[in-house]
Amino acid sequence: MKLLKHIVNVGVISLSCSLSQYAFCHVIMTSSVPAEDASISVPFSEILVCFNEKVGDKFMALVVVDESGDRFDKGAINLVVKDDDVCFEKSLEPLATGVYWVRYRAQSDDGHVVSGKYSFDFISNL
Repeated sequence: MKLLKHIVNVGVISLSCSLSQYAFCHVIMTSSVPAEDASISVPFSEILVCFNEKVGDKFMALVVVDESGDRFDKGAINLVVKDDDVCFEKSLEPLATGVYWVRYRAQSDDGHVVSGKYSFDFISNL
């Protein structure tokens, strides 16, 4: 009986902790176009980075740079909804063959600012 009580208590505590993680989640990147670590050979003119929840509009950032640190993003970030995710969308300058880094920053619903980065390869057919 004592062992059963202990198992139930551990289960309740574990469930409470796992549920509390969702109550205090921060915004998380769920997808992007191009995708992280993708090799792309078809030219494209926009980048899309999507998140799991609504984002604030104060600390939005989306930057695309090449290996030299030169920027290829242009214009303002547009907020769009895609498959129930909130996404940052931004125009790009034409890309040359090389590795590009995408850096983003978003404010979670709870006010925390989250940032991240990923890379993709572009192989020009020209």
